[in-house]
This record gives sequence, C-alpha cells and structure tokens, in this order.
Amino acid sequence: MLSDETYAELESIVGEDNISREPAIMETYAFQYIAEIIVGDSYMGRPCAVVLPSNTREVQAIVHLCNREGIKYKAISTGWGAYGAAPGDGLLQLDLRRMNRIIKIDTNNMYAVVEPYVVGTT
Repeated sequence: MLSDETYAELESIVGEDNISREPAIMETYAFQYIAEIIVGDSYMGRPCAVVLPSNTREVQAIVHLCNREGIKYKAISTGWGAYGAAPGDGLLQLDLRRMNRIIKIDTNNMYAVVEPYVVGTT
C-alpha cells in the first residue's frame, strides 16, 4: 500500500485536488468497460491511489518516485476500455485526462503533436 509520506510526496507533485485514495474513487477506476473479457468480472484491479498529472514533468516526477519506492504504476488516457486500467490491486493509477492539449499542428507536413488525452472527432 501507499504510505502517508509517499502520498504527501505525490500530492506535492500534482496538487491536493489531483490525487485521491478514497475507496469510492478507487472503485470507479476499477470498474471498466469490457473488463469481463480480460478478468472475467466488471472490475479490474483497485489502485492504491489515482494521480492526475498535467504535464510530462509531473509524470516524470511521479515515475521517479514510484521507482524509488518500488511502487508499480499504470497510465490510462481516454479510459475507453479496460486495457489502461490497473491489471491488479495496489498499483498507482496515472490518469492522464489533464494532459489534453494540442501542442502543434503542421498542416504542410500533415502531422500533429498532441498530449495523451486529445481525442479526434469528426
């Protein structure tokens, strides 16, 4: 599980509004569309906490902290399906929904640089 000290360090990285370990929140991350195909149940693993970084510097700081403390982690972007959810209990879930900016659109060379939560629509 996640110690109070590690939780406080994560909170200092993303801010108190962008981290949670409340049981009801953990349940919402565990419940995933089509999880039955993967684990035979509607629920994937329950994360020990969820953090919502807003940029790559925050992601890097979270990963460094996880590596230092031996904490397994899993990133999820759109959340459309079970494949991004924590595959087992106790992992730290990185929800990338705050990383939703278009960085660059190059119309001449027909490419775009986007953050993980940018979605295309028609």
